[in-house]
Order: sequence, then structure tokens, then C-alpha cells
Amino acid sequence: MNAPERNLAVPSPAALQRTTHWLERLAAVRLPLLSPPHTLQRLLGANISVRDLLEWIEADPPLAVEVIVGACNALRPSGKPLQGLQHAVNLLGIERIQGLIRARRDRPLDLAHPAHQAVLQAMATSRLACLFTDHWTALHSGTDPEPLIWNTALLGVARWKLPLAAPNEAAEIERWVAAGQHRATAERALLGITLDELIPAHLKALGLPPVAPPLPPRLLAEAARLAWTGPVAPEVPAACLQALQQPGAVCGIAQGLAQSVQDSWYSARTRTWMAVAAVHMNQPLARLRADLLQLALHASQETSFTRSLVAPAARLLWAPPPPRRAARAVSVGPRTVAPATPRQRSPGRIEPAAHAGLDPPRQGQPQDLRALFSNTLQTLTQALGLRRCALFLRANDGVRLGCVFAHGFDGTAVVRGQSFPLEDGQLPHRMMQRASAFLWVRDTQAGAARQQLPAVLAPLVLDSGLALAVVDVGGQPKGLWWVDTGSTDRPLDAATCAAFQKFARTFGADFARLTQAPASPRLQPLRPAIAEPA
Repeated sequence: MNAPERNLAVPSPAALQRTTHWLERLAAVRLPLLSPPHTLQRLLGANISVRDLLEWIEADPPLAVEVIVGACNALRPSGKPLQGLQHAVNLLGIERIQGLIRARRDRPLDLAHPAHQAVLQAMATSRLACLFTDHWTALHSGTDPEPLIWNTALLGVARWKLPLAAPNEAAEIERWVAAGQHRATAERALLGITLDELIPAHLKALGLPPVAPPLPPRLLAEAARLAWTGPVAPEVPAACLQALQQPGAVCGIAQGLAQSVQDSWYSARTRTWMAVAAVHMNQPLARLRADLLQLALHASQETSFTRSLVAPAARLLWAPPPPRRAARAVSVGPRTVAPATPRQRSPGRIEPAAHAGLDPPRQGQPQDLRALFSNTLQTLTQALGLRRCALFLRANDGVRLGCVFAHGFDGTAVVRGQSFPLEDGQLPHRMMQRASAFLWVRDTQAGAARQQLPAVLAPLVLDSGLALAVVDVGGQPKGLWWVDTGSTDRPLDAATCAAFQKFARTFGADFARLTQAPASPRLQPLRPAIAEPA
């Protein structure tokens, strides 16, 4: 798990002071363990096997980091490198690992705590990065993926800790990012330093071997211009290729790309990272992007990191952040920076990317999810005159529906990520029993419908009524469409409802085709480390 160090410029005294300040705050953080008490008790049992212990530790990244740190400290006198988590578990043995668990089991994950939610989100990003690394190393025969996978995970540890080390700053960074600001710019403005700059020093302070330093922005820009987009791969200069092929570079590319797609799949930064990854892999850019979408679908099926979060694939349906505009500087602490939100916009409002400039109607099947939802918005709003629509998909836990797409609702009435339980007796629960279910709620039934909908949806019912249709994916009810006219004095009519019902069937078929789960990567799905909700 070693990587060569690179000569860096000598930092200024002020930069050293900022680095020391944040290293001390990160060092003071003790991450909560994901495993619930009953799982930890099982791991402390006398009959636990090394294999079971390894599987549960893999599902609990904070515990895995503790084990890796302990193993690295044990190996330091010999100078031998650690080869991954399995090597660490074998090296420490069951008894020493159980000692680590006993010392840290008083820090459980509490998803009711916003900072813990942010910690889990950062771990989900690292998990996606690990899937990228595993997939890319699978294409290189003879490469041992485990050290690279765990190097990738370790690059995210400082990001896991920041919400606990500095909750206010971490939340403000996310607000800036949601408003379209680059994450590094927000970090430098609010922390005085970027986390990418802190990560090598933080890992060194933990006693871990050096990691490959971040790729310079100039190199990223040069590599992105060399992406394979035509029939023949362009020639890559030797210096650029050498930098991209240095040991551990794949880990940084995977982490940078995973962080970028979690912020927005459609940003210029994400396009740059995709192009860099394509050059690194010597693959056509279109092929690499298709692989990434499949890996995002794979990650979205893992309940450990999607039960209470928005899955990576769901983010494909989110609109890009608004464009950044120059604005007067405002004071933030000791520094003066540009505000992150140049114009008022609710960060929770969902509008598909096509809303600002609709594509013309397309013939044939849509080729990706973005095209599907662009066409969907045209069909519902322009062809059928349905001014409000929302799609709720079944969560991985199977007992909740979450909103992934909405249009036309005022304010933040429907927000991305909003979810509600499927409760007996309510309309969504009854409809989700049949894959082909459809319901037209007439204007005379609006009052009764409000009584049979979850509390978060009841206020949205207009006096003109609505229509609901189940999304049929391979014969299974996977989601629920909500549509209405958006006007209290314009009720739905029979012809519109019939057309919407036909649309829902077509949408289900396209959605099933575009979200087919890929063959599992070598990195196997994790056991769900988080306790089931009571």
C-alpha cells in the first residue's frame, strides 16, 4: 500500500499553521462505527471465525481503518508494506481486533444526527470510488486490486471526519457545492485549505504509508484534452502518461471522479475527471462513461450506504447546479470570499436538466437516463398538459418510497431525497401491490385522497384531482408516478388519464432497460452494517 513521495514546494508559515490546525481537529475525531450493537456483540463472540470477522469489518469502514492503522503500526519495525485489509486482519488476529472493537463500540452511528448523516454520505462516496478502482484494476491482468481498493478508501478518511471536526463549516461547504461552486474553492474559502491538501499529512499522522499526491490541475486539464473521442486514440505525451500511470494514481482518479459525480454527474469537473480516467485506462470516453453508469447502479443497490441517503444512480436524475456568477465579496471569518449562492434558489428543488432548454422530441428508445427524463418532461408537460409531476422509487430497504424527480411544484414541496414509509391502508401501499396499478383521483375525490396519503403528500393534492401510476419494471412494482394539471380549476379528463396510463407503461419498459444491474464487479456487495430501522 506504499506510493512514492513527490517533492513539494515549501509551504508558508501561514499555510503550515492552517495545516496544523486542521490536522489537530481531524486527529481529535473518533468516527462512529456503522455496525449496530448486536453485530459488535457477535464479533466479540468466542466462536467468530476470521472469515466472518473480515466480512463484517469490510462492511464497517471506520472499523476497517482502525484495523489497518493497527496493522501498519505493527509492520513499521519490519519496513514491510501492508497488502490490504485481509493482510491486516491476519496480522492482528482475532483477539487484538476484538480489543479494538471493545475500545470503540461506545461510538455508534446515529442517523438522526445531521453530522452522522454527512459522515455516512462521505463514506458512500468512498465506496463508489472503490468500485471504480476495482473495475479498472480488473482490466489489468496480474494487478492485485485489494491494496489499491483500500488506498482509495483511505483517501476519503479526512472527508469522513470533517462533519464531526467542523460541523458548521462542513454543512456550509455542501451548501456552496449545491449552489454550483467547486468543492475545492469552497473548502479553501471556508477552511483556508483543501481536504486534498490535508489528506496526505492526515494519513501520515495516523501512521499510514505515503499515498500518491493529488494530480496537479494543469496535468488534469492536459489529460482531459487527450480523451479518446474519435475512431483512433490520440497520442498521449510521455510525461503525461507517466504521471497518470504512477503507482497509486488510479486511487486518486477514482476518488476525484466519485466525489465529482456525487456533486453532479453533469458538471464540467465531472467531464474532466471522466476524460482523465479514459486516458488513464486508454479507453474510449463513451465506453468508460457507460461503465461508470453501470457501477453507479451497482452501488445504488447496497443498503449500507443508500438506506438513508440518495443513491448514486438517483443523482443521474438531478439537474446540474446553477451556473456560477461573479458577485460582491462577503466576509467569512478572517478571509474575504465570493458568496457561494449568487442567486436565490432552493437547494432542495428538483428540476430535470432539460427544463431550461428542452431537447426536440426524439425518435426511438432513449439511450440513457438523462435522455429518458428529458423526453418524459416533454411528454407530460407539453403533449399531455400535466404541469406537475413527481416520480417516487422504492428504496433499497423495500418499505419506503423516495422522490428522485419532480417538476412544477412550488417552493420545496417536493424535494429530492424526500421519502415516506409504505404504510398499510394508504394509497401508495395499496397501489404498490400490483405492477400495473393505475388510479385516477377525480376532483370529487380529492378530499378523500388527502386522508389516504402520507402526511408529506396530502397537502399537495389539488381540488382538481390527480393520477397515480405504478412503474412496472420486469413485472415488479418499483415506483409511483404522480401527475396533475397544476391548476385547481382544470381537472383531469378521461383522455389525458388514458394517455398517461399508456405513457407509464412505456416509461417502465425504458426504465427497466436502462437500469439493468450489471454483472457484479470483483468487489462484492457489502453486508448491511447499519441496523434495520425499528
